[in-house]
Amino acid sequence: MTTAIARKAQEILGEDVGTDNHANRLVWANAVISGEKTKAEADKFMWPIIGLGTINGASTDNDILWAVAQFVNMFATG
Repeated sequence: MTTAIARKAQEILGEDVGTDNHANRLVWANAVISGEKTKAEADKFMWPIIGLGTINGASTDNDILWAVAQFVNMFATG
């Protein structure tokens, strides 16, 4: 989960400034990449992702990255 969070944060640094919630997403991404909140954010994402019911033993890295993307705006609140 931590790796998926860090990869999503890196992706956000290069996203279009017109992306919905971009300013808050950027604050979130910088906090994750700096190491300030990486583990704490990974812990927060775990339960909503498990709740999706789409991640299992056969899930790929891309499945997990997709799941992380579903909840970034929920946690990127500035």
